[in-house]
Amino acid sequence: MEFQIASEEYSPGKEQGIILNQYPIEGTRVKKGRQIKFVISLGQKLVQIPNLTGLSVRQAILDLETAGMELGEIAWAFSDTLPEKVVVFSYPAANTEIPLGSPVNIMVNRGRASDFTYMPRIIGMNLDKAKKILEEKSLKLGLVTHRANENYLPETVLEQSEPEGTELDIGTEIDLVVSSTD
Repeated sequence: MEFQIASEEYSPGKEQGIILNQYPIEGTRVKKGRQIKFVISLGQKLVQIPNLTGLSVRQAILDLETAGMELGEIAWAFSDTLPEKVVVFSYPAANTEIPLGSPVNIMVNRGRASDFTYMPRIIGMNLDKAKKILEEKSLKLGLVTHRANENYLPETVLEQSEPEGTELDIGTEIDLVVSSTD
């Protein structure tokens, strides 16, 4: 029998060189000399972290999503020597290659003092956990509305009144829509 690599593709969780598929499939009777074609794993696709330094938080999130990554944590530093409200650096650092879909944390300059915070992503979390995260970010829980949704466990956050990454005053009330069974 002859073998041929028909194609290669990225496959999360599969090492490079592993056979992902073959044609004809296993157990098929074939004529002597028939060529067997394989689809081979290229392994996990790596993407390069874009340079986020000097960007607004909103633009940094967009650049990360465009590159196939997601926002991790937002933290802030206080400095008089850098412009306020811009990304100082990312972790991992710019130009580092990481697996597609990985989170990237950013550090944002808040200037001399902090009267602001950023809205975290709490959609998909249990209401109790969402409350704790809001408190950690110095935000307050506002109006909680229930909506029937059988696709999620009861008390799962379906919507948040402010989008992730929005700059907010300390103590801002965040309204939520959470799932219920009826």
